[in-house]
Amino acid sequence: MDENPFDQLGLDPRMTPRELTEELRQRAERALPEERALLQGLWRKLTLKESERIRWALLAHPRTSRASREVDALREKIPPYPARLKLDALVPSAADAILLPQLAATRTLPIAPPLAAPGCFQSGEAREDD
Repeated sequence: MDENPFDQLGLDPRMTPRELTEELRQRAERALPEERALLQGLWRKLTLKESERIRWALLAHPRTSRASREVDALREKIPPYPARLKLDALVPSAADAILLPQLAATRTLPIAPPLAAPGCFQSGEAREDD
């Protein structure tokens, strides 16, 4: 399938044939001869058959000034990303490795192994397979 003329030219697909003709006429006046021939071909695709223009319009992505205004309004509502503070690099020293007595007491865990797990024998008991 050919590239969509509305997308190719950046035109609003809701434009009427008269608006398309005026817009492409203005572009053709400023264009080089090669570009002018391309514009004429695209103009023919968009204006000669109403059904073709409607098909291309339905397949195009809309470009509206209303949508761009809504996007700009949203951009104004969203605060800019705050700059992160630059922190000094962390450089470990020997003092960082020393455990002070009050800190050493808090590092012990209150977890102890179970005295007897189910199915295990105690050191003073006889085994069943003896």
